Amino acid sequence: MIEQLWLHPPLAFVRLGPSPVPCDARGTPAADLREHCTARLATAFREHLRGCAALYAEAFPGPAWQDEVDAARAAGAVSPR
Repeated sequence: MIEQLWLHPPLAFVRLGPSPVPCDARGTPAADLREHCTARLATAFREHLRGCAALYAEAFPGPAWQDEVDAARAAGAVSPR
């Protein structure tokens, strides 16, 4: 016999209203979608590399990791096209 039953709300969210993000459903050309998504991915990856550089510099001080820290900093500083 079940003595207790816990119900949790679903972990889904719905957004109502317009969105500034282009999408295929609106007829946005595929090239424009790729450009938008590529720019967002490049921005997120640069932020990730900046975080890695900060973490490496703090966690692994000294000359052994300096090349890695410098490479992550340089890659994180590059802007897309």
